[in-house]
Amino acid sequence: MLLGMVALERRDVVAAHEHLVVALRARMAYGFHSRACETVAAFAVRCALGGDPLTAARLFGAADAVRARLRHSSGMYGSYWSGQEDLVRTALGDHDFDTAYAQGAELTLGEATAMALAVEHPDLSAGSTRFVAA
Repeated sequence: MLLGMVALERRDVVAAHEHLVVALRARMAYGFHSRACETVAAFAVRCALGGDPLTAARLFGAADAVRARLRHSSGMYGSYWSGQEDLVRTALGDHDFDTAYAQGAELTLGEATAMALAVEHPDLSAGSTRFVAA
């Protein structure tokens, strides 16, 4: 998770994606659900950086709602998540953000995890130049 957060700060979507997939799978497998909420929120940031603000808003909604149901605070990342949510809100506009966020808030942690893990790896997306011969 920490490597994923460093990659997000560096705006390295490929590295962030890879680290966050491993972190989310491990946290869910071992039942660390409150920690998995952090990783779902980190995936939201990854989606925002990757140009998918709708999925980002849904994942933020899911992470916040599940965290509230678990009665767990956003911890040391709270201000970071809030700032990133504000950026996504600005990108989408209030109405679209609120709609997507509410859709995410209806998800279970398992459903939010599945949504995050279904996000296409940046190297597999159309237009990726990482494996183009020079």
